[in-house]
Amino acid sequence: MKNPRFLPALLLLAVAVRGWTFISMDRILPLDRLYVDEVTYSSFSEMLNNRDLTRPPGMFVMGLITGMDRNVIPSRILISLLSLVPAAAVYVTFRRRRGAFLFAAGAAMSPCLIIYGTQLMPAVPAAALLSLSMASAWRGRIPLAGFLAGTAALFRAELILLPFVLIILSLGSKKIREAWGFAMF
Repeated sequence: MKNPRFLPALLLLAVAVRGWTFISMDRILPLDRLYVDEVTYSSFSEMLNNRDLTRPPGMFVMGLITGMDRNVIPSRILISLLSLVPAAAVYVTFRRRRGAFLFAAGAAMSPCLIIYGTQLMPAVPAAALLSLSMASAWRGRIPLAGFLAGTAALFRAELILLPFVLIILSLGSKKIREAWGFAMF
């Protein structure tokens, strides 16, 4: 499906689903407050005072820039919109391949990204950066892909293993590499 109107329609539908999720979640946990780990992720000064390096540094920096502890709802909306980046990256990268719209729709409507999009957690920025990294690598922009993957590792430490996995996967044939590249999105 090479319809150029598909991506905007999909993103509008995904925004509507995320809006409905916000309204539904607000009944359970008011969205104008921080909860459990969100407090730790948003408190940059706490990390500096306690020299606590057990939390992802990317979230501390994001909390410092966006003021998560003071502007909770705008920060949640920003995270929710970031959760749409993997779907857009999949569709833009693979739009000429058959089935790309199904993978993009799956990424846009992923329950994990929708729920994580209502929380100030590091999974969504890591997924957004990693999907942009894969899209850059697919287009041959390897330095940019490495930079984005490294930045994603600041949000999710286990992503530091990504280069080793990619090296192992790159040893196979071109069809195997393409299949793994498409599957990693």
